[in-house]
Amino acid sequence: MINGSLDPNAGEVSLTLNDDEYLTLRPTLRNAQMISRRCGGLAKARQALIDEDIDVIVFIIRTASGMTDRDARTLEDRVWRNGYNNGLVMPLFNYIAILNNGGKPLPEDLQAVFNVVDDGSSRKRVEDYSQDHDSGNG
Repeated sequence: MINGSLDPNAGEVSLTLNDDEYLTLRPTLRNAQMISRRCGGLAKARQALIDEDIDVIVFIIRTASGMTDRDARTLEDRVWRNGYNNGLVMPLFNYIAILNNGGKPLPEDLQAVFNVVDDGSSRKRVEDYSQDHDSGNG
């Protein structure tokens, strides 16, 4: 807390593309609304990530990072070259969960679900999380 208010950077999520591009995903009401409207709700955004919907992946990254039109021109290609792996998907799931939490960081027990695991087990944990939290938008 800073002066009794939430740290302005709290809830931000870091994302790395192709081992050399570092983006910060910022949880704002505007971003939550844009993603919710594009996907028909944040629960459907999570499902689109599970379904590996490249258009939704690109939209979330572009929206959440505040990317300029110029930088966004090649985003689809950069995401494609990166591949749909834990290093990409886990930060996006984490970001959507933080949006569901009003932009605030998640409690430690829930945050642990989004820690990247090299053996691929994190994907199953995210699918379980998504199914457990599919009622409504949160």
